[in-house]
Amino acid sequence: MEVDDAPSNSNAGIRIHEHFCASDAEITIQSSDYVRFLVHRKNLESITGAFPPSEFNTVEGEVVHLTEPALVLEIVFQFIYPQKPPSLDELEFDTVLAVAEAVEKYEVFSAMKTFEVRLGEFFPKHAEPVFLHAVKHDYRKLMDKAACHLLACHLVQGLKAITSIFLFAMDYHHAWHSAFGRVVQHVKWMHSRPDECNHRDFDEETGEEFIDICKICRAHILSWLSDLEGIDSLPELEQAASVLKPKYESDDGSNVSLCKTCKYRICTALYGVAEKLRKGFKDVPPLSHFLPGNK
Repeated sequence: MEVDDAPSNSNAGIRIHEHFCASDAEITIQSSDYVRFLVHRKNLESITGAFPPSEFNTVEGEVVHLTEPALVLEIVFQFIYPQKPPSLDELEFDTVLAVAEAVEKYEVFSAMKTFEVRLGEFFPKHAEPVFLHAVKHDYRKLMDKAACHLLACHLVQGLKAITSIFLFAMDYHHAWHSAFGRVVQHVKWMHSRPDECNHRDFDEETGEEFIDICKICRAHILSWLSDLEGIDSLPELEQAASVLKPKYESDDGSNVSLCKTCKYRICTALYGVAEKLRKGFKDVPPLSHFLPGNK
């Protein structure tokens, strides 16, 4: 942000914004693409928390140069006047994010919630930049929503530049992998029978019931879990976990029997495994739980 007290020798290429051109405005603000906005000091002082600084004088010809383009400033300044806020529905993501950053930079409090909500509508495609914005400005609900679409390595990669919460994101990332790990371990410890599944028995020492499954069905269930673990988005993961993986089919479309007792396209033991996995998802807290002050 710069103030130019001296009149320019040339105004070539500079224009006054058609909606911000009041003759009684005390401050002239120029965008990075040479558009000038004539705005009232009282609105800036009463609506924003960081603009204009107290050292700004209202001398004639003063121009404040900002780094944002006119498209961004036009939207920002609409929030400092008593009028209906602008519609953001048709704006592209890059513009919404740029305005959201400007709103935070100049502390335009009346617009902050609006952009927090709007950014939350760009999932899952833009989850990573929204997550970084939420981390930067401490929007924890938005952070949690974005993190749900970054369950795999993308979340960790995006946080390498934000070392202050990197370890806490690792805790979150580990919690999700642990949820899978517990279920995978459960399947691996299912007693294997050569050619039949779902034989129920009891451990004489613990009194707990366990299920025998055949080795082929066990490999089939582990393959289903492996496919799920590669999904980044929590909504997609929950949806995929509700669709049980059928047994393989032959070239003519008929079912291939994996063992004597699996007469249907889905191994019966998979239903219990899927339910255990869904319960594991519910036990993983949101990302903000791992941040300082929440444990």
